[in-house]
Amino acid sequence: MNKHLESVYQNLLGGRLPHNLSWSEAVQLVEHLGEVQSHGNDEFVFRVGHQRVFFKRPHTHDLGSQKLSRLRKFLKEARPSSQVEEPTQPSRIIVVIDHHTAHVYRDFGGSRPADEHKVQPYDPFHFHHHLTHRKEAHYRGERVPEEDSFYEEIAEDIAPANEIVLIGHATAKSNAADFLKEYLRTHHPDISRRVIATESADLSVGASERGREFFGPRQLAALVNLPVLNPPPKVKRAGGEQMKAARVLQFGPPSVITNDELPRPEPAAGQLLVHVKAAGVGPWDALIREGKSGVHESLPLILGSELSGIVKEIGAEVSGFRPGDEVYGATNEQFTGAYAEYALPSAKMMAQKPKTLSFVEAASAPIVTVTAWQMLFDYAHVKAGQTVLIHGAAGNVGAYAVQLAKQAGLHVAATAASTDLDYVRALGAERVVDYKEERFEDLVSAIDVVLDTVGGDTQQRSLRILKPGGILVSVVSPVSETIQKRYGVRAAYFYVDVTTARLNKITELFDSGKLVTDVGTVLRLEEARVAHEMLDGAPHKRGKIVLSMAA
Repeated sequence: MNKHLESVYQNLLGGRLPHNLSWSEAVQLVEHLGEVQSHGNDEFVFRVGHQRVFFKRPHTHDLGSQKLSRLRKFLKEARPSSQVEEPTQPSRIIVVIDHHTAHVYRDFGGSRPADEHKVQPYDPFHFHHHLTHRKEAHYRGERVPEEDSFYEEIAEDIAPANEIVLIGHATAKSNAADFLKEYLRTHHPDISRRVIATESADLSVGASERGREFFGPRQLAALVNLPVLNPPPKVKRAGGEQMKAARVLQFGPPSVITNDELPRPEPAAGQLLVHVKAAGVGPWDALIREGKSGVHESLPLILGSELSGIVKEIGAEVSGFRPGDEVYGATNEQFTGAYAEYALPSAKMMAQKPKTLSFVEAASAPIVTVTAWQMLFDYAHVKAGQTVLIHGAAGNVGAYAVQLAKQAGLHVAATAASTDLDYVRALGAERVVDYKEERFEDLVSAIDVVLDTVGGDTQQRSLRILKPGGILVSVVSPVSETIQKRYGVRAAYFYVDVTTARLNKITELFDSGKLVTDVGTVLRLEEARVAHEMLDGAPHKRGKIVLSMAA
């Protein structure tokens, strides 16, 4: 590096901007310190150490004051000893983004605008101009900058804020804000932990004319005043502990599952940080992977909802747990996050692990046992002496339902495959019908309660064998009011609600020997894709599929 560039470099680090600096001199300076990569169309990425920034060649000879300021900030942060400083002044930045363009709005100084007229677009680096050009180039089939450079420039611009709101164009399968959020989490965890909310909006042309929710000035004004509702989990800073996780970046078949290294998270209020020992694999995981769960899911996401492990840390507002506790339960209401070495389950959906169960056995049980419990006691309100028909009795929910029904003093009839008839009888069923060889409605009648884990034609045929006023409880699909009236019966359909109280009841039953588990196939975390192929029909043993972190 010549003396002139050395002097420029030292002045930039000291906060003194030179009166002028040409583009070629800026490139030479960065090349001495790191590297410069061209992406065509006068677009470049500067890299020094672990830092990088996106630049567009100016139309003038000199770099210009705005780009000089960016260059100074970039070089200062690229020094080995540099740390990203925490903002000390209250500020909120809002990013409105689709997959090609971004608009950044900010309100520095701590004041909150009273209406939309005070919310002004903030566009110092010509986002709209060059990103619109990028979009047009993309449609012409020309080479455009790599996606990371798009996100990197946004990261540069929002770094000063201590509160960040992301609003992304949402389709049925993705939200553009989620991709930016994931990039920040991976490459800028210090910025990521300041994201206080992620919102969805229809930013497409004509959205308002179609009657769909449209993001406009009034919504922006409301978000500027948005309270911190659900702070995202804090993430370890760069250099912190990493973890393995199985996640999906897009919805689809088992092949979309990837094994990644991610920063280990930290618990927010109401959460536990659990060192996962095992994770259960269930049919709802496949629905989430396919984007068909009926619950809004933001990509990318870590799959899995049932887990067991050891509490490492406790978030604020959590009681009843302490580090070192062996626990089991469900992750959250989105049923995601368990296929990882560390997870952040909601404390209200966790409980102390049954002492009589291994971690693998415990991970196989939480959701399926609570589902069976709720079907019988929360929805059917069964009473001793009644007769119950349980479909899919050898399945994960059905097997627990048979055991619980028998202990409640019910007469239990069940359907199962021929290979599982003896197994279901051993669980407590008095009569087991081979559903492939016999029609259950020809063999049983006057049933008080039907538990449906199968759906379809089986559900419809079951309505005919219920007593007048009897009830069918399904976890597959609802029965319309019209059909209920036609048969003179009742029906209920629900999503499982895993709570600490319900899990504690299940724990008592396991530890007293009144419930037994049935673990079928145990795989390593890295074999999550294989597990989902089994969910989709690949051969496997009867019983629950479990991912073990120690397998």
